[in-house]
This record gives sequence, C-alpha cells and structure tokens, in this order.
Amino acid sequence: SLHFFEPRYQFMMSEIMSGQSEAVRRGEGPVVGENSDVCFIHATSPLQPMTLAVLVRVLRCGLYPDGRADALMVPIQTVWLEDIGVRPNTGGLHYAQCLRLSRRQPDREAAARYYRERQRRRR
Repeated sequence: SLHFFEPRYQFMMSEIMSGQSEAVRRGEGPVVGENSDVCFIHATSPLQPMTLAVLVRVLRCGLYPDGRADALMVPIQTVWLEDIGVRPNTGGLHYAQCLRLSRRQPDREAAARYYRERQRRRR
C-alpha cells in the first residue's frame, strides 16, 4: 500500500475515487461498481516515450479530510509509455497513453520499431 501526500497525487486519488460511496472513500470497503477497474500508470524512470511503466489497479483507498490518501494497489500489466503530457492545474500530474506488452519479456527494439511505425502512420 502507499500513502499519497503530494498535492498532485492527492488530486489523482480524489478523482479516481469520485464515483465511490462515502464508506469506500473512507477505506471501509473495496472499490466497487463501474469504477471497480480504477487504474493509473506508475513509472519510476524519467517520463518519455518507450519508458517502461506499470498499470496499477486500486483495490481499496481511504481519503483523509486534508486530501491525503492511503491506498492498497496491485500491479496488473507492464506497459510502454507512448504519448505523455502534463494535466493543467494539477501541480504537475502527468498523463500518458500506453502500449500493453505481451506476457513475454519486453523486447525494447521491437517496441521501438512498433512505436516509430505508429508515429509515422499518424503523420
């Protein structure tokens, strides 16, 4: 589990949990309903195209009145970051489109070729 205290992550967790009941937002139950597949992307490397990252599912999250949050999460998929940007008015919260990897070990060269081809087709 993680404790979110930075303003940009407080914003993210508040937004992720916005469709949940008050009890679930207090951490008293699992994330449920239409938003039960609540996910975000986590990366530890500098954010640029072809950075490896992990898609993370939130299982339970408690929001505190001051905006902090404690969340229980599980990694569900390794991804390559593709298009990356910064959301305005969020204190630097990034967003990204990502490419899901196959179950086999990631092949950086094959992914780079795929990414270049996608970029060429968009032009």
